[in-house]
Amino acid sequence: MPFLYLRAIALIMIMFGCGFLGVFYSEKFHKRVLHLVDFQNALNTFKFNVDFLESPLYEALKNIATESSVVKKIFENISDKLRNFSNVRIDEIFKEIIHKFEEELFIKDEDVSILVEFSDKLGQGNKEHEINNINLALMKLKLSEEMAREEEKINQKLYRGIGFLVGIFIVILLV
Repeated sequence: MPFLYLRAIALIMIMFGCGFLGVFYSEKFHKRVLHLVDFQNALNTFKFNVDFLESPLYEALKNIATESSVVKKIFENISDKLRNFSNVRIDEIFKEIIHKFEEELFIKDEDVSILVEFSDKLGQGNKEHEINNINLALMKLKLSEEMAREEEKINQKLYRGIGFLVGIFIVILLV
């Protein structure tokens, strides 16, 4: 009799363990949405620094503070590189830093291309040009966020469902 209880507990643990793996894998879709929102918040702060405070580029980038430590670290690193290496182009720095943190970021290549396109035009015009560039990047990130939310809704259900179904399948095979 105790053997049956142990077996039942083991089978339940297998089923919920597989379900947990499904939940774990589905979290990357949620984190992508969070990172896109953080980048939008960062660009809004950057826009404020450029438009109203008229801060220099490296200082405006340094002042960006978001909830996500990854996004904050990216902009802090870009700011530090700009301050230390004045003859390097900002788009090259941006690409390098994004590549450096790509393991921690949950954004797709198309999201990165929006940020790289933004950085290509950064610092090349007057204040009005900078504001237009920021607004364009914000609109593109908003569209990307909306698509990511749709993807999140679909894929989270899918991964969670598959996780529990695999767990149930394994339990059936073991019984």
